[in-house]
Amino acid sequence: MKAQPETRELKNYHYWDFAGQLTARLNQSYLVIAALALVAALEGGALFYAFQRLAHPPIFRVAPNGELTIAGARSDGPPPSHAHFLPTAELPLDEVSIKHFLRTFLTKYLSYQPATADENLAAAFNMMTVNLRSASLKKMRDDGEFEKIQAQRIVSNFSIVRIDPVKDVNLAYTVLGVREIHHLEDAKESISKIVAHYNVRLAPAVRTEYDASGLRVADFWEDQVMGEENKNLVQQDDLTHEAANRQVSADANTIQQ
Repeated sequence: MKAQPETRELKNYHYWDFAGQLTARLNQSYLVIAALALVAALEGGALFYAFQRLAHPPIFRVAPNGELTIAGARSDGPPPSHAHFLPTAELPLDEVSIKHFLRTFLTKYLSYQPATADENLAAAFNMMTVNLRSASLKKMRDDGEFEKIQAQRIVSNFSIVRIDPVKDVNLAYTVLGVREIHHLEDAKESISKIVAHYNVRLAPAVRTEYDASGLRVADFWEDQVMGEENKNLVQQDDLTHEAANRQVSADANTIQQ
């Protein structure tokens, strides 16, 4: 018996089958090319933006009155796209504002008389952080400072010589000052003169319309340079004499003009 030859089924391909496959592959290629072009465009835009930020950084200038000027921005037009404004409450204070805050605090805290002691000290305490305020009040009450001011009729005069920032520490300052404390006991006056460095570390606070300082006293301590007590009959009150001499000089200049 003769074996039957194997028969294979031949599939006929028409030209339109090849055209469809070619079209499908071209469509896939177009999608890949479009995705690569989109990625390249995004990377190019990111590089251009980074270059613009590095080549032309925004320059800000804060005037003493608090007015803010930005380089490249028109005063009567919209700000440039590279300018980003901080909220008013977050604008950093300049050295003039900080030193004014320090002078106000130290004057309130260290300069008073019996009639104004409560008011001055209360204002100084309100310029402190809550924890420093609590600690300071407790110490003054334990030492009986409030009673001594009234009983000894204490008058404290304070003068600032110099304010210096502490190197490499943010918002920390050392203030060289002279303090003269007048005591009146048994109708006899004594004067204590203290020259010291008053060290103050400030903490930034949120600025509001009720408190625009944006600062709080977080730490305060005294390093005494020299101190003496004078109970002689002839009292040498340097601060008062210097203030009076300045007033005399100012009056003389006014009369000459």
